[in-house]
Amino acid sequence: APRGLAYALNCLANVALDDGHEEEALVLYEEALGRYREARDTRGAAMALSNMGVLYLERGETDRAAHLLGESIRLKRSLGNPYGLAMSLE
Repeated sequence: APRGLAYALNCLANVALDDGHEEEALVLYEEALGRYREARDTRGAAMALSNMGVLYLERGETDRAAHLLGESIRLKRSLGNPYGLAMSLE
């Protein structure tokens, strides 16, 4: 199922990032995002976008980070998820 695979890929990306493998994490986040979109899982897509945005922000790639975080915020607003939205705005 695309949604379950997306979740697993997102978790693997988090582990890769924790181990200092930023490029691997980005590839996994991208794959997770594609699977979330395939499954029409807006909440999951927003999470993957947010994770990628934060990683790009930490790398100093602010334009890319702003684009990804902005897209994540738009998705969270569309869900009416005040907690998720607040976490993105933090």
